Parts: sequence; C-alpha cells; structure tokens
Amino acid sequence: MTKQGQGTALVDTAVVNVNPNADTAVQDFYAKALKLRVFAESLTVDSADGAKQATDTLSTIAEVKKGLEESRKNFVGPLNSYVKSINDAFKELARPIQEADQMVRGKVAAYLKAEEDRRKEEAAVNAMKLEAAAREAALKGEALEPVPLIHSPAPQRTVTESGAMGGRKIWKWALEDFSKVPDEYKMLNESLIGKVVRAGMRNIPGIRIYEELVVAVETKPKEQPVVEAAADASDAPF
Repeated sequence: MTKQGQGTALVDTAVVNVNPNADTAVQDFYAKALKLRVFAESLTVDSADGAKQATDTLSTIAEVKKGLEESRKNFVGPLNSYVKSINDAFKELARPIQEADQMVRGKVAAYLKAEEDRRKEEAAVNAMKLEAAAREAALKGEALEPVPLIHSPAPQRTVTESGAMGGRKIWKWALEDFSKVPDEYKMLNESLIGKVVRAGMRNIPGIRIYEELVVAVETKPKEQPVVEAAADASDAPF
C-alpha cells in the first residue's frame, strides 16, 4: 500500500534484510576472504611462477571484493531508497512551516533594523543639536544651556506566555577576492587535480607530478581456464 503526497509516493511499511551475518552468500564471501588472507600471508612472489600465482590470487580477491560490494549494495540500496523517499516527503511536509518561520523572522528583523536605524538617526540629531548649541553659546559668549535631546526607548525583549524573542547580531562572511585570501583558508581541489593529471597535465605550479608503480589486476570470465601455475598449487584457496 502506498500514499501519494505532493508528488512523492511512499510505501506505508517495508520489510528489508538488515543482518548481513545471516546471509549465506555474504558468509560464503567472508569464508573465502579468510582463506585468502591466510594464503596471502604465506605467498612468496620472487619468480615468474610466484607472480602467476599472485595474479590469480589477486583476481580471486577482486572477485570476492566485488561480490561483497554488490551484497552491501543489495542490503543498503532499499534502505537508501526509503530514506530518500522519506526525506523528500518530509521536506515537502515541512515547507509551509519553514516558509512561515522565514516570513515572521524576516518581519521581526525588518522591525528591529528600523528601530536600530531610528536610534542611530536620533543620536546623529542629538549630536548636531549639542554642536549647534555649543557654537551658539561660544558666539554669544554665554554659558551653554541644557539642550533638549531626543530620548526614545529601545525595543525590549518580547516575552509572552508561549515564549520570548529578541534580536542579536552574529558575524558572517562573504567572499570578495579569492586571490587575497590567506593560504591557510584555501583548499586544494584534489578531484580536479587528479582528473587533469590523469588526462595528461604534467606541470602545475606548486605541485609535484610523478609516476608510481601500482599493481593492476584484470579478472577473467569464469569460463576461461585458470593459469596452470596457480591451478597446480595445492595450497591455493581457489
């Protein structure tokens, strides 16, 4: 049974497998992994035959890794799908209240900003009054008389039976010129650098580009015969 709401279909209930330890296929891969680890500890690669045996071992390891990863995806796939559907549904369900919250906060912020601007203008007017009075008194050679100033109360923290509200200032930032930002606040785009280096880029200022020998493994289809050097090894776990 499903429910349709705001363009998002949700399943009312779902039964999913959440215990990999009880899955036969997963346990089979795990058993192979344990054997492969023991074999890897005893494997010696110091000759062509050893390299052939290592090749078949790595191929089998790759198959086990692939099988475990596919099993993991089979477990988490449905869960991720449901989580995404639930999050999408609640995002729509929460949209009206989020919009209401933003509207009210915006109106309160506008009111507080207007009050702050009014107090700043009052302070400026009072300063001009004091300056004018002082200059007039000096011109006439008279003592400075008290000057009537504007004094209006600042907005107080609003308290009601259901809650309290007040304004506060917080510091934020916005980028203006990236070239002027100190190095400690910058971050390398590792993904982009790796992409251009693999594509042939060989010179990036401040970055050393080098070659490193890695082991590449290509697995063969199951129907193809296994290399004899590995097949004849009695202690091979495959």
